[in-house]
Amino acid sequence: MEEKGRQAVKAMKFFFLLLLLAGLYAYAMFQGGFVSWFLFYSAVSLVGINLLFVLFPWRMVEVKRSIETTTLPSEGICEVTLTVTKKAPFPLLYFAVKDNVPEGLQGTGKPAGMVFFSPSERRSPIPMR
Repeated sequence: MEEKGRQAVKAMKFFFLLLLLAGLYAYAMFQGGFVSWFLFYSAVSLVGINLLFVLFPWRMVEVKRSIETTTLPSEGICEVTLTVTKKAPFPLLYFAVKDNVPEGLQGTGKPAGMVFFSPSERRSPIPMR
């Protein structure tokens, strides 16, 4: 039942987006000025870019986790290295990675996660907690 609700919300969002684009197109056609066409083409380009991100195949991104130490004393520090490899030449400006930590290893109680900005071969300065 919950799945049908999610699908209905997605369908309504898509319908609203099409309605917004149709309204902007009608406004540009009747108004005919620079501002109206600028609004229409701005909205079309943003929708197109978002559509590309929605259709991006995430199987083209590979994430590997490696842990240097196998045993730790109490209150010890463990360094975890995440290697993110993108196989497609698609520009990802940023993305978030959340590591699911097993029960009993949560540590400080803060959510384990990291945000990568313009991913590359360098280490991110934002540590995982």
